[in-house]
Amino acid sequence: MEKESKKIQQQLFAYLQELSPKRTPLVNDLMSILDLSKSGAYKKLNGESNLGLDDIIKLSRHYGFSIDQFIAERHNAIPFFVAAIRSQPKSYDEYLRNIYLHLDFIRGCKKVNMVYVTMEVPIFYYLQFPLLCYFKLFVWNHTTWHIPNRAHRFSLEEFTNDKLLNDLMKSMLQEYYSYDGTELWNIRFLDITLDQIKYYAHSGIFEKKEDIESIYKEVEKLSRHLKKMAEVGYKFHMEKPDKPLGALTVHMNELMASTNTIYVTADNYKYVFTTIDPPNFIRCDDDRFADYTENWINTSKKHSLMISGAGERERERTFRLITKKLERAKQELEGILSYIY
Repeated sequence: MEKESKKIQQQLFAYLQELSPKRTPLVNDLMSILDLSKSGAYKKLNGESNLGLDDIIKLSRHYGFSIDQFIAERHNAIPFFVAAIRSQPKSYDEYLRNIYLHLDFIRGCKKVNMVYVTMEVPIFYYLQFPLLCYFKLFVWNHTTWHIPNRAHRFSLEEFTNDKLLNDLMKSMLQEYYSYDGTELWNIRFLDITLDQIKYYAHSGIFEKKEDIESIYKEVEKLSRHLKKMAEVGYKFHMEKPDKPLGALTVHMNELMASTNTIYVTADNYKYVFTTIDPPNFIRCDDDRFADYTENWINTSKKHSLMISGAGERERERTFRLITKKLERAKQELEGILSYIY
């Protein structure tokens, strides 16, 4: 049993070292977290001294890992980290800030590869279209977060005056655009947003008719922007189309249902982010689940069509269908606005 505990202890330390993208010496963290001398910390690292239960609890709370991923039988459980169980965001910027912290961690790693499989438009692309992003935040709060003291009706002023939120949106967009990646879009990835606009318009939730029209126009701009990025094969800011950022490979899925899932590999670790109650992500860094996710992504690619780069024919066909959807939604929206506002 002692041999098994030492093996688990070494696996734990190896895992904790990988959690530090800057590869800071683990001994310093042990000294601080466990209140150890330098020699005492090295004895733990070298296996000369065992970690006690209190030590493991302190490390678990500091680094945010689940203890059972090291001590449970491998076939019994896979741990997930669910921030929403602890608490829902108390502000719009808090939700974005939590995502940004994950991006900040990735920034310190090498050989980052990111695959985004989505039923909706990848969340980061909303950030370049502020009015649309504000609306999505409003919807997520109304349906999922229920942040206290937020207006029941949609008003742009609530968002445009929030400097912290707008600065964070710009920083997150720049960060995401800097990464190379593969994305699997769904042919229906604009449908839910169009339905949300029509629903809230019909419910009279918008304070101003002009806000509805402006948000819809941003959906059209988003569609054109996504098509152009797929065409050129890289991410770019709309105001700087000739300045390539991260490389982008896009597959269009018309067959398989999916959740919103982000699969990240970098250095020696793998992370999976996925959703149960959108837009809240749950996270897993268990290798078994990561490998399962990778296999699922590869299978999804087989049932999808490449629309980036040389995939011109499929890209044109796909966005003709999307444009027709937008035109139909616009006609429906005009009808709603004519008798509601």
